[in-house]
Amino acid sequence: MMKKTLVLLLGCLLVAEVSSAQSRATTKLQKFSVTVTLDGAQPGDTVLLKAYRPKQETIDTSMVKEGGMFSFQRDTLLSAGMYSLDVGGRTLDFFISEGEPQDFNIQYNLNEGLLSAQFAGSPENQALVAYIHFMREQQMRRQQLQQLIQSNGERPDSAALLNAQMEDLIREVRNKWTEVETAHSGKMIALFISSIREPEPAPFTVTDSSANIDSLRQDYYYMFFKEHFFDNYDLSSPYHLQMPFYAQALNTYFTRVLRPERQEALRQLARLVEKLNGNKPLYRYTVRELYDLYKSVPYPDLEGLFLEVGTKYIVERPDMWDSSYVDRIAFNIELASKNPVGEKATDLKLTDVAGSAISLYDVQAAYTVLYFYNPQCGACAEVTPKVHKTYQDYKSKGVQLFAVYVDRDKDVWMKYVMDNKYVDWINVWDADESAAIYSKYDLHAIPMIYLLDDNKVIKAKDLTQGELDLWLSQLTAAE
Repeated sequence: MMKKTLVLLLGCLLVAEVSSAQSRATTKLQKFSVTVTLDGAQPGDTVLLKAYRPKQETIDTSMVKEGGMFSFQRDTLLSAGMYSLDVGGRTLDFFISEGEPQDFNIQYNLNEGLLSAQFAGSPENQALVAYIHFMREQQMRRQQLQQLIQSNGERPDSAALLNAQMEDLIREVRNKWTEVETAHSGKMIALFISSIREPEPAPFTVTDSSANIDSLRQDYYYMFFKEHFFDNYDLSSPYHLQMPFYAQALNTYFTRVLRPERQEALRQLARLVEKLNGNKPLYRYTVRELYDLYKSVPYPDLEGLFLEVGTKYIVERPDMWDSSYVDRIAFNIELASKNPVGEKATDLKLTDVAGSAISLYDVQAAYTVLYFYNPQCGACAEVTPKVHKTYQDYKSKGVQLFAVYVDRDKDVWMKYVMDNKYVDWINVWDADESAAIYSKYDLHAIPMIYLLDDNKVIKAKDLTQGELDLWLSQLTAAE
């Protein structure tokens, strides 16, 4: 009986010990801990731990100790994503993936960054370093080959051999991409590779020997690149917003790849958004970014495009958004729909500094700048002198400026006008509030600048001072 009791007791103790060990292991796994040895830093230097979301946000700070040592410790795991150690603007990026170790050591040189980094206990980041070294070597080889190709342009045999070597180099890079993606499937490094991996078009061929081959080749590759730009992006991934690459690609595509043509922008936006319907966070990010982008786009054919984006992808898709955000965008769209580009501006009958009535339609000018502002607004105080300078530069070319004070303190307004000698343009205000300016014009922010032609048709709206200057320089130069 005693022996049986001892066996049971030992069994209980063993179970308890195993349970305790498992508990300790679980506790260890649930913590983020990184210890860094940094060459080139000074004791007392501040280190920022930043997360990409997709812009960088500082989430923790540390301080370099003697010997270049510092660490970051957290009681919980970091979410999957891309992170950065920042010492005085010099950074080291690294990945954290689901299921990967978050207790590791880093050693690197501040001046060399990722090329010098060694990650102990983080296979994914060690693979990242190896990839960076590989790409640096390939880049050096590419530069050498390009120089040799240029210097051997008149030697067909040598040029052909060098071009073949260049093709081999490109294949090696593509094979490396596949190798990394396969070895780290589902990890942040694989998502990174797919984000930078360009789609591969079929070789360009042409049968018409009389055609402009170079022009046709350029058009072929442009059309392919435009239509397949996002092919290698896994748009179902929840991690694109924890890295900067999708955000960069989105901006590049809609500002540099696409030509500023309204229908093409809408077509490509629709194609992209359709792929995002199953990824609500990425859908919301994409639509918000493009809504904001097209609010300030400088191309006439894209004026007001944000209204269509906001209506179709926000107001008409309430399932994707908080109701308060939908209501706010709907209100902004309603405001922005007043006095749209291409239509005649609503007349305003206001009062000038002498107390006389004056109408916007009374202004006789080739172009009228309609400027809404308030001297007590910080942005207005900064912009108004620049707008006045622009007006002075163009008033001899048939430009007039209708400056509308939008607040109620007449003395403040009058003093500002006189003190700054803004008396060479038309100064007006709504003395008795009968003009109801805010109900007629979109003044979601001030200063607000509209540009009208000689018939008071709106050429552009919501301009910055720089955009106004550009518009006037182009319009007056064409006459």
